[in-house]
Amino acid sequence: MNILRTIIARVSEMPAHSADAIGIKSSAATTYGASASSIVASVAGWNWTAIITGVVAIVGLAVNVYFQVRRDRRESRESEARIAALKERCDL
Repeated sequence: MNILRTIIARVSEMPAHSADAIGIKSSAATTYGASASSIVASVAGWNWTAIITGVVAIVGLAVNVYFQVRRDRRESRESEARIAALKERCDL
């Protein structure tokens, strides 16, 4: 449990883009792993395993979408700020 608290503390101290990158990468890996496990479980006839891993894959996809949207919004704000700074400098 202490390791988890340490990881959470370190992630919360990171810049926003680093935390988003970690969230995107880990949720993508979880989604891929759960999807592969779901396929194997359904082919092998393990119904509950297939259902559980399918749900994990869907949740992983939702987390990935959340972090992608968050990153897109942050990058849009940064782009708008850069454009505004350039317009100020050029007096357009």
